[in-house]
Amino acid sequence: MTGALRLFADIVHLTHLFEWQGTSLSAARQRQRGYIGAGLELVAITQKGAVCLAQAQTDWVRASIECLCDVILQSDQLQEQPGALDDDVAMKRVVTEGPIAGAIISGKPLLFVIQTVDVGGQRLRVGVRPGVPGRAPLLLFNGIGANLELLEPLAAALAGVEMIIFDVPGVGGSPTSRWPYRFSGLARLANRLLSTLGYEGPVDVLGVSWGGAVAQQFAFQYPQRCRRLILAATSPGALMVPGRLSAITKLASPRRYLDPQYFHRVGAELYGGDFRHQPELLREHGQHMRSPRGLGYFYQMLAGVGWTSLPWLPWLRQRTLVLAGSDDPIVPVINAKILAQLIRRSKLHVVDDGHLFLVTRALEIAPVIRQFLCDDSGDSD
Repeated sequence: MTGALRLFADIVHLTHLFEWQGTSLSAARQRQRGYIGAGLELVAITQKGAVCLAQAQTDWVRASIECLCDVILQSDQLQEQPGALDDDVAMKRVVTEGPIAGAIISGKPLLFVIQTVDVGGQRLRVGVRPGVPGRAPLLLFNGIGANLELLEPLAAALAGVEMIIFDVPGVGGSPTSRWPYRFSGLARLANRLLSTLGYEGPVDVLGVSWGGAVAQQFAFQYPQRCRRLILAATSPGALMVPGRLSAITKLASPRRYLDPQYFHRVGAELYGGDFRHQPELLREHGQHMRSPRGLGYFYQMLAGVGWTSLPWLPWLRQRTLVLAGSDDPIVPVINAKILAQLIRRSKLHVVDDGHLFLVTRALEIAPVIRQFLCDDSGDSD
């Protein structure tokens, strides 16, 4: 009973923090109703004493705490605390102004809330991560054969950014589609998914590798729907500068998703960058991989046959961030330079890593992405 009363007192204290941020606890509960998140350890040390709620098991309490962590971490009254980031705590910031000046907020951000959604007869496994209200959500298109969990490191590094991601048909937990599809059909499916989930306004779009092609198609096909565009480790499609033959031939087969030993043997050569020198990254990445379903991988391959964005890249109206790895065996960095040259409102950022820098360098690339998404200058150009 004493523990329950203490928990209640702590919740009341957290309610005051919510009210200071202009977000009521009831509104947070309503926003994340039904959410059961991964465990979050939150410690807020304020002038009034310590508030510690570790691994809260009550669903709405945990959801509210995680929402609070996101809201506070995105406040303009925060600055990064040097040296505070370590392996055990994904985020740590200190409040510099306001009624809780001096508070240190630390915790592990919530990841995706998984659900199955029916979109015009196609069932999709969808992940949604709530974020700070008032900003456009971020729609993610993953690489070929990749299930949504593989982008969790990026989601963790981009705490506070609302995200929507789904396993394309035949990948991860989404059943294979009845017929093959093209990128235009997948863009249409994504647009209908957003409407089904209740997102009617503009979204920001990020696509990685194969998903970068889908992201380009989505931005071109639905210009009013796409506010900002982020293209990572991708190319203009069939008319690209090809990668190394040894990497491309391995990419043509889903074997790396089916055979863990094969993945560990060829992963460094296939993805390059940090995977070449840190084999533990391969083990960690492989733990989250799920095998594609049926013909799903081959349908993904067919979707890109003959497709290219080169003729219409100059007509993309969105502000675009082009990201590339300097040691990418699959998509050489020259392809990113071509994209940045042809897309009028674009800028290029090169990371000293391989094909999967969004995963291996998530903490490094997240501030670049966040600044791009939050910078409203030039939107009227």
